[in-house]
Amino acid sequence: MKQHYVKLQYIDLQYPYAGRIINNGSLAAHVPRPHSVAYAASKHAVHGLTKTIAIEGRKYDIAVTQIDIGVHRLDNIREG
Repeated sequence: MKQHYVKLQYIDLQYPYAGRIINNGSLAAHVPRPHSVAYAASKHAVHGLTKTIAIEGRKYDIAVTQIDIGVHRLDNIREG
């Protein structure tokens, strides 16, 4: 079984230590669709990683957020 690790290091940061990290998530983490178990699980992982890094980055004044991209149906757009 392979194991994957993420190591977060705040090394050689410039002063002041402020910054922003924006992760790319998906609505699949919140509203999974059939036949997408691996994708939904990976997006759940991104969500958890984002929250954890946000907590750890506070002392360095690093803001972390996530944008959840998904499919949206627009009835007002018509072809032709």
